[in-house]
Amino acid sequence: MPRISTVALLTALDRNGQVLPRVLVAREMGVPTSTDSAPAYWLDHLFVDADGVPTLVEVKRATDTRIRREVVGQMLDYAANAARYWPAALLRRSFEDTCAKDGRSLEEAYGELLGDQDDRSAEEFLWIRASGSGSGPDGSAVSGR
Repeated sequence: MPRISTVALLTALDRNGQVLPRVLVAREMGVPTSTDSAPAYWLDHLFVDADGVPTLVEVKRATDTRIRREVVGQMLDYAANAARYWPAALLRRSFEDTCAKDGRSLEEAYGELLGDQDDRSAEEFLWIRASGSGSGPDGSAVSGR
């Protein structure tokens, strides 16, 4: 059975109908519920697109008897806490660790994500947007492209 991180299930289109590529940031990404707490939840997969927009993926077995409403609530908890308590530096570090574990260079991963037409460097990538913080490492405002 293939791992979800290697299956092209996540397809989204931009305003012009072009496919937005995504890359895997982390498997089993911890989600804290406060700035001082250890992770209270573990998200199965975190992806990010070229605009820095995160995609949270929770995988459930078909035999899981929990109702859909409970699972939707779980995802809302993950999203709310992730947006508040995932700093940009953590997301970037998680991405770098995942690339290392998968044997991929950062240049290859950023190239896959940003493509040849994007002149941003890895250092300029919008981890800030994915973190939901809206400010750069130095506290300056950051906007999308």
